[in-house]
Amino acid sequence: MEACNTLKSYSIFVSLVRKYIKEISKDTDDKEEEVKSAINHAIQDCIDQNILKAFFEKHRGEVRDMTYWDYNEELHNKTIATEATEKAALEMIRFDQEEGISKEKTRLRIKRFGLSDGTIDELFAQVDAENATLVP
Repeated sequence: MEACNTLKSYSIFVSLVRKYIKEISKDTDDKEEEVKSAINHAIQDCIDQNILKAFFEKHRGEVRDMTYWDYNEELHNKTIATEATEKAALEMIRFDQEEGISKEKTRLRIKRFGLSDGTIDELFAQVDAENATLVP
């Protein structure tokens, strides 16, 4: 990147966008606006620091829209991966319960998927609720 100033500048912009997006509260009501604001903040920081200044001044709206689209695609892919992992964990819980395998052992196996304890608790609760509706 030292050899290509444009690439280095772009990587600084991307780092700033990621930094500001990470700072968004998970409890925010309007995530879309917060993400757009984070992108605008990164663009303005770059302009203020003379990083791709002319480009950002001329193409600010396009950059914001493309960056937002890229962020949404990345978030979408992560969401799909998380949903698939949780679905696999649910199937493992159901199977292990049918086979009489202890919850503790199942929990340890599911931890390898990288799911949080809270998510694992929710998955066990979901299976327990399913089982409660099946048993008269």
